[in-house]
Amino acid sequence: MLYYLQHGRVGLQLTTSCQGWSRSSQTRRISLFSLNYCVLRSLLCTPSAMNPIGFVHGVTQRSTLATHSTQSSRGFAVKRRRALQFKTNLRFFTAPSHEDIGTFHPNGTLCNAVMALLHILAYSSLSLSKLTFTAKICSENFGPNRCSNEGWESFCVSAVPILVLGISIVLQASIALAGIRYTRIITWSSSPLVLLAAILREGHVTRVPGRCMCSVLEIKGSTAEPYPKKPSLIQPSAWKAHRGIRRVIRALWLSVMVCGLWGGIIVAAWHGDTQSVSNFDTPGPESWAFIPTNNSNAFVFGPSFTGSPLSPTSWIICYIALVVAQGALALALHCSEMIMDVLRDEHIWRQAVHSKGTKQANPILALVNFWPCDVLRIAKFFLHDGSDTQSSLQVIMRSVQTWYLMLFLALFSAFVTVMALHNPRGSQPAAYGHIQTLANLIDDWAPDMTMWWGHKEGEGIYDESVESEENRDHKMIHHAGTSGSPLPFVDLDYTYA
Repeated sequence: MLYYLQHGRVGLQLTTSCQGWSRSSQTRRISLFSLNYCVLRSLLCTPSAMNPIGFVHGVTQRSTLATHSTQSSRGFAVKRRRALQFKTNLRFFTAPSHEDIGTFHPNGTLCNAVMALLHILAYSSLSLSKLTFTAKICSENFGPNRCSNEGWESFCVSAVPILVLGISIVLQASIALAGIRYTRIITWSSSPLVLLAAILREGHVTRVPGRCMCSVLEIKGSTAEPYPKKPSLIQPSAWKAHRGIRRVIRALWLSVMVCGLWGGIIVAAWHGDTQSVSNFDTPGPESWAFIPTNNSNAFVFGPSFTGSPLSPTSWIICYIALVVAQGALALALHCSEMIMDVLRDEHIWRQAVHSKGTKQANPILALVNFWPCDVLRIAKFFLHDGSDTQSSLQVIMRSVQTWYLMLFLALFSAFVTVMALHNPRGSQPAAYGHIQTLANLIDDWAPDMTMWWGHKEGEGIYDESVESEENRDHKMIHHAGTSGSPLPFVDLDYTYA
């Protein structure tokens, strides 16, 4: 085994000669390097709630949004509203008005854009950091070709991408820590109920009585007046409730179409530039392998691996190509976390009608116990791994593997779409982490945050507008809410406010 540092590349080359190292030392070094790489990759592909940098940035952003306002415009009318409407938002694309927090605030629009760029650079650097190639021995003794017919597979780690990766992670951590410095944290919990309790305690939200049966869609009307209504057994979907979810799903399906189009462009490039292609005929049987081989059809872009020093221009070209190729996918997969977090927020709220009620849970356990988040973690790891097959020290674009990536991305997009279009069943109004909706639905807070939701006896009012005297209960406008002890289910024939 040989380590070498030459021309901006740190090499880890596996050979039959150990250069004086013992077998155990060789195995230990390989294992240590593989473990570090897997941990780093897993950290980048982990959802924000389990990523230290993403968790801190998300907490500071929610606190900033809860205490500031933003501007919304419709036509020529511009009005200000509370910036934190939902507990979960698009982390890189949500910020208060810069008039309130300033241009250079760690949770402002400018720093969010920098965080998004650093996020893309981290994934691109991880893709460029590794290079596999077939090494051959060349000498004048081998005849005209000067190289042996047999070679061995080698693995090289590029120093420049590793350096850029480290810098991008440090800068992201610096912005997240600056958010702690310039933001008063109202709560570190990721539970929508604990966040709502903190916001109510701070006085940023006021509960509106008489709207105990209003879902997140009905809250968009007049929020200052009672709204008596009967319970509904079918609740609105997350697609209808959250505008950000609709945007993310459209972006995912757009990425699917771009992958398919990109594979077609690579095929067309084979016939237009035969000097930059590998096996530029029609894809053969070996090209359809899931893991690309030396016989896979490929369009190569970037500097040749000749052992000579790489110029800064070559690195910049490689990074620009990878940012364009992987940036949209990296952001789309990152934003898909928002959909799962919104569904998890609703899952936590809907536990209030179960026998054990809803309670404050460990944020890590809340993610692990919610199976759609497990699907997201697995999908992010393999989709990013599929996109990594398109890059090395050179940008190697393979049409067949791009179509495989399109297929898996389409399956993931279909799964996310089905989850977002699902209509929860039950009479409990859907909130999806909407702050004002939850504030109207929760009227009694338990000290340990363990609550049940249902019909509350003796808290209704007599409706004089009802002329029928058949049943006094049907002339009452009843009340549903929360309690620290189990409550009976609401009656579908009663009117609640």
